[in-house]
Amino acid sequence: MSQTDGPVTWGSTHEFEASLEALLTAADDETTVDRAWTCRYDDRPDLMVEITRLAGESDGTNDDCGPELDEGAFEPALRALLRQAHSVGVTFDRSWTICGAADHDLMVEVTRLAPSTSS
Repeated sequence: MSQTDGPVTWGSTHEFEASLEALLTAADDETTVDRAWTCRYDDRPDLMVEITRLAGESDGTNDDCGPELDEGAFEPALRALLRQAHSVGVTFDRSWTICGAADHDLMVEVTRLAPSTSS
């Protein structure tokens, strides 16, 4: 079973990064690059995720990634991954470089958003 097929169980930042890389490798090009998502939660801090294609070309290490996830499947999987990461104490407000995902290198930045002040 791949990391994106079911519940993710891990407990370290390194394992989170590997799960994030697996998710990005399974996502199609139009879903993953050069855009942002806002993930709002009732029971956790809201997050913004930005995924940006880096200049240059991939080394091609993740070319055989199996079936692609379209945006309809990618976004819920991303939200679930971030929820799990928060519950095990992964620190956000940082970025990760994922080499070779979706046929090119990506930078993923996850930022905690300030709490809403509207009532």
